[in-house]
Formats: sequence, structure tokens, C-alpha cells
Amino acid sequence: EKADGSGDLGIGNDEEDEGDEDGDDGDNGSYEVGALVLLGEKEHAGLRVTGNVHDSLPAGARDLVHALRGIGVHAEGPLDVSGEDHSTVKMSVVSRGMVWVAERARANGSSRRQAPTTSDEDED
Repeated sequence: EKADGSGDLGIGNDEEDEGDEDGDDGDNGSYEVGALVLLGEKEHAGLRVTGNVHDSLPAGARDLVHALRGIGVHAEGPLDVSGEDHSTVKMSVVSRGMVWVAERARANGSSRRQAPTTSDEDED
């Protein structure tokens, strides 16, 4: 939820995801580069909150997402993490980030793929 309680997490691209121009549906083992940008909800208050590092992080996060999308990176966010400031948001970044990675992997069908393995038998 955002600070105003609207529940809008601000996730998603500005454009619909229709696959690559060459028709690649992502099922060939390749993955689209992606990024998730998270902020502590209280970072919007800037330096008025002791745990924050500066006043321009929310605007910088929006600029980062825009710049990443501009170079073809699938960028989501910025997402406000409820109740957190810059100093406390770290654990949420890790846990939500891992869920985001898992959801992207599942959406790309990686649950059907196994990671390459190496063993002594392969060296023959």
C-alpha cells in the first residue's frame, strides 16, 4: 500500500508485454533482464525521518525505472514498502525481491527447466 492507503503498489510496465519483436516467447531458455525498485513508504518524507539518507530518493527511483525501461529492461516499481524508511527497508527488499524473482521465473516457465549441473562424470 502507498502512504495514502490507496493500495496502488505502482507495479507494472507502461506498455503491455507482448514478447520480443522476433517472436521469442521466452520458452527457449533465455530470460528477459528485469529489475524491481523498492522504497520504504516513509522515504517520501525525506530527511524529516531520521532513518532516511536524503530528500530525493523517491524521485530518483522513478527516474531509475524510467531510464531502465528506456534501455529495454523490464522494470517494475517503484513500489512502496509499507511502514518502512531507508534504514529499515532492507529485509523487505530481500524477501520481496526473492518472491519477485520466483514469480518471474515461474511466468517464464523455468519450473520446467533444470539448471545445468556439473559432475565428475561430465569430465570424461
